Amino acid sequence: MFTAESASAAVEVVGDVRQAVTAEFRRDWRKLAAKAGTPNAFAEPFFVEAALQRLVRPGRVKLVAFADDQGLIGLLPLTVSPPIPGIGRVANRFMHIHDFDGTPLVRRGSEALFRAKLGAWLTREGIAFLRFRDVEEASPAIDGLLNGEDETLEAAVVARLVRAARDLGDGLEAQQSGKKRRSMQRRRRRLEELGELAFVDLSAQPPSSWADDFLGLEASGWKGQMGTAIACRPQERAFFDKMVKAGSANGNLIVHALELDGRRISMTLYLRAGDVAWGFKKAYAGDLARCSPGFVLEAESVAALQAQGEVAFVDTCSIDAATLVPGLWPQERVMSDIVVAAGPARKWLKNAVWLEKTYRARRRDLRSLYVRLKRLPAQARRDRPAATHN
Repeated sequence: MFTAESASAAVEVVGDVRQAVTAEFRRDWRKLAAKAGTPNAFAEPFFVEAALQRLVRPGRVKLVAFADDQGLIGLLPLTVSPPIPGIGRVANRFMHIHDFDGTPLVRRGSEALFRAKLGAWLTREGIAFLRFRDVEEASPAIDGLLNGEDETLEAAVVARLVRAARDLGDGLEAQQSGKKRRSMQRRRRRLEELGELAFVDLSAQPPSSWADDFLGLEASGWKGQMGTAIACRPQERAFFDKMVKAGSANGNLIVHALELDGRRISMTLYLRAGDVAWGFKKAYAGDLARCSPGFVLEAESVAALQAQGEVAFVDTCSIDAATLVPGLWPQERVMSDIVVAAGPARKWLKNAVWLEKTYRARRRDLRSLYVRLKRLPAQARRDRPAATHN
């Protein structure tokens, strides 16, 4: 899409994604994803377009793409605030409730050029700060920002979290203790006592053959009871349908299921980019929760991915060990939230980081207070003296 003549501008800003992403731009975007130094399925067209077309109002998010005469260098979906007096504008890497990786797509070997073009664009647009959430700190583009490799940009970490992961080059038996393997075998036997158990790979099947089952399983458990299941929210259901249709067509989905007498009792959905997979969603039958069908499928899925040999690394996207099979995820992936200061705003970076940390702490305090206040009526009822009759 970008020719040698147009590369001098090197920036393409797409406002309304519903109308402005052409087939040619989408092809360039996919080429960038294939050449990215750090793969990220959440930044590929099948995922970003579905989110922008179904989860946000038109024009709120802009796709900012940088290029040279060889094509796209990098791409970011951004939201930009109105000017703040005395500071400038603040941009955020757009993410939503189902987006678990904010690492930008940057062409391998062009990270320095990407940072230079990003810094120039931010300064030209009057953007003082750019905030990233859930980025891989070790990725070349982010590592360069944090190490001050561009003179127009300076970045700092606001928060870190560690997600469970697995390098599939390691053997399963070598990582799990005998006690944990026996525990998993017991879980599997409990299910086999109920009927014929089968592991099924649905990755090559169209979403029409499995999407409704997946959403039904998710809604059958606690998410359905809380009203947070995808099927409970029309916009999220529309996003899911569009995303899995496009992702399936482009080979970005891995779908596994566990069946009991032909009934799907657990399903897991991975997003895939290159040789990396992300644990996107998993669901299981609420009426069989005591038999741990989700855990059994999780172990089966990892074994299948390892046997197939097409995926080298899996990020669970989870920081909660209680939701994962013990011993199955021995590696870690460090994800960070960072603030990038551009141009003159670099001198205010420490202040910006302090404000961000303070805001987050206050937000946590308010959330904790809200939870306690919600519990007060129930506590008051328990503490109320019993009625007496004279």
